[in-house]
Amino acid sequence: MIIKIHIKDIWSHRSNLISSSDDNIKIIHFIRHPYEIICSGVKYHKICTEAWCINNNKNTDADGINYNFNGLTYQKKLQSLNTEDSVNFEMEGRSYNTILDMYNCKFNDYNFCLNVKMEDIYTNLNNTCIKI
Repeated sequence: MIIKIHIKDIWSHRSNLISSSDDNIKIIHFIRHPYEIICSGVKYHKICTEAWCINNNKNTDADGINYNFNGLTYQKKLQSLNTEDSVNFEMEGRSYNTILDMYNCKFNDYNFCLNVKMEDIYTNLNNTCIKI
């Protein structure tokens, strides 16, 4: 048996971007726990060089929000907070829309889409690979 695999990296959790004109399309949708997204966002946004994060009043492009906190950029504001406050700040700020998009996604509506939780990869790699 020969299996052709075409890998396309789509940086999106928006299922409305999916259209299938090919009956043979298969999608593996990897899902992260929301808390992991927030913690990852905190770490990343403290060091990233994205214009919206390091400059005042720059649009994030992803969610259309301009961040300005009494003259501080998103990154400087995040860096000024302790661990608990930075997690809360990220959760209420940049990660909110990401998690909301994930919550509203409809990947389960497609029979050609397999949802895989990242936690399943960590806890049971063999069974997850078999499932895939």
